Parts: sequence; C-alpha cells; structure tokens
Amino acid sequence: MKKILLFLGMFTQVILVYSAPDWSVNSSDFEYSLTITGIIEHDGIVCSEGDLLAGFVNGECRGVVQSIYEESMDKYYFYLTVFSNTFSGEQVSFKYYNASQNITFEDFDLLEFEEGLNVGGVSQPYMITKIVSNIYNINTKEKVLSIYPNPVKDFVHIEIVQDIESVSIYNSLGQNMYVNNANEKNIDLSELKTGIYFISVCSGSDIYQARILKN
Repeated sequence: MKKILLFLGMFTQVILVYSAPDWSVNSSDFEYSLTITGIIEHDGIVCSEGDLLAGFVNGECRGVVQSIYEESMDKYYFYLTVFSNTFSGEQVSFKYYNASQNITFEDFDLLEFEEGLNVGGVSQPYMITKIVSNIYNINTKEKVLSIYPNPVKDFVHIEIVQDIESVSIYNSLGQNMYVNNANEKNIDLSELKTGIYFISVCSGSDIYQARILKN
C-alpha cells in the first residue's frame, strides 16, 4: 500500500494514506475459468461498498471483483471469476480488501481450481472463511482436540481422549456428505471431491466443529 509522509513546520505529522490494491488480470491470457458466488466470513468483519476480493495462484492475480449488494439477502456478495491455463489442480488463494478499514486480509482457506466449476449461489453462497486447523468445543470455545492432517488427501485423524459418538461432514452448501455413529477416529475422505468441508464431532454432551480442506 502507498504511504505518504507529510512534514509540517517545526512539528512532524505522519499521515498514512492508503489506496486500494491494484489487483488486475487479463482474462484473454487464460483458457479456463471457474466462477464463485461467495461471501466473506472472517472474525465478524462486515463487508460494504468498495470491498474487493481477488483470487491468486502462486502470487499471480487470477481474478478480482468488487462487492455487490443484494437487497433481497441484505448482504454484500462477490461474483468472482478465476482464470487458469491448467484444466484442474491449481490451488487458488484469496485476498480480501475491506475498504472501510483500509485493510487487506489473506488468511483464507484454499480452493482447488477446476475448469467450469460453479461454486455457490445467492441463496447458498460459498463461504470464504479463515483458515482453521483445530477443532473447538462450540460450547466453551476451548481447544480440546486436534484433527490432522489439514489439508487432507485420504484419511483424517481425530485426536481426542474420550470416545466419539458420531462424526458428520458437510460441504460448503450445508449438504451432509458423511455420517459415522461409531467411535471411529480415522475417517476415510478419499471419495470426497476437492473443496472445503465442515466436520462436526459429538462426544457425550460436547460438540466440536472445524473446517477442513480436502485435496
């Protein structure tokens, strides 16, 4: 971001002047694309007019869009197209610029590129969420167990002292993709497609939740 220092007379006054990131992409340079209808979920940040969302691959901007307000949902959405010259497999990272705070956020979950993929919709938008590596008790917010590896390729392991009563896994649209009502701590996710999933673990009266990335 641009910083301008102004020095006034005998007194030194430092004024930081920030401008929006100059993210840009030339779509004609690429053969393939995917589209995302998404919203930002990041530590209670509220999106507003002028916010920007960009997709990157290895530090190269592959798509950028400004927020659009949907009156029917009373939310700001991002209709982002991400481009590539590789049919599938590239890892897309996200950067979000909040105009009202002049802050850029980068710590978001990844999305694997796939030609023609259309992720999310207005009624069920894709959740662009902060990276989370551990499971937390949703009642106490206390970290009491771990899940690894994350990202996961085939098997994910849940490390917890007490017995597990059930494990459920949902996709980013809220659809239930997996249920196991047994004390199973090694979960086979090899049949799931690449993407972001939400895992919910029940043990006694406690419920633990986390996001996982499936490669």
